[in-house]
Amino acid sequence: MRKRSLTSTTVILFAALFTASATVLAGSDGCYGKGMLVAQAGIGLGFYGSVYGNTSIPPLAVAMEYGYNDLVSLGGGIGIEGSSYNYSYTGYNWSYTYTYIPIMFRAAFHPFNLVDLKNKIPARDKWDAYGGLTLGWTIVNFSETQPVGYTGVSGYSAGASYPVFGLLLGTRYYFSPKFGVFAEEGSGFGWLTIGVVYKL
Repeated sequence: MRKRSLTSTTVILFAALFTASATVLAGSDGCYGKGMLVAQAGIGLGFYGSVYGNTSIPPLAVAMEYGYNDLVSLGGGIGIEGSSYNYSYTGYNWSYTYTYIPIMFRAAFHPFNLVDLKNKIPARDKWDAYGGLTLGWTIVNFSETQPVGYTGVSGYSAGASYPVFGLLLGTRYYFSPKFGVFAEEGSGFGWLTIGVVYKL
């Protein structure tokens, strides 16, 4: 498993998002704006959290996001994903299962609402691009099936839960005022997450 620790750089980047949103003028006549509530559900492409074995549960996630103002949104989500691994040695067979439950919080910046950009992007009433930070915790559950009659030491140990943070980059395209699709990198639910989005 790949572990990431929270650093002071992350805190500084979070503060920079809020500072920028408070000091830069924006316009909210696009598909994103203050007070909007968005729900999305997706599947991760590329398994996050394991470097061996087979994917037993693909990365699945649901998330919600609220328009804090016309430039910054805040939200969070939860997912589930799993891997399995089989091992044979001297006639004995073991099987191992890992289940990952990432719980993520996020802050995103929506540059299409900047005054200098909003009149230069004709499709901004349907298209929203954003970038920001994700921060959370991945809960790891582990189970092992040992061979019948085996009395030796277990070949593997349970994985420890761990913190996760990343740089978020995403885009949403709306086919109607409420329904659309999205793609995100760095969400914490997969290397690339795609799915559907709905404005509540």
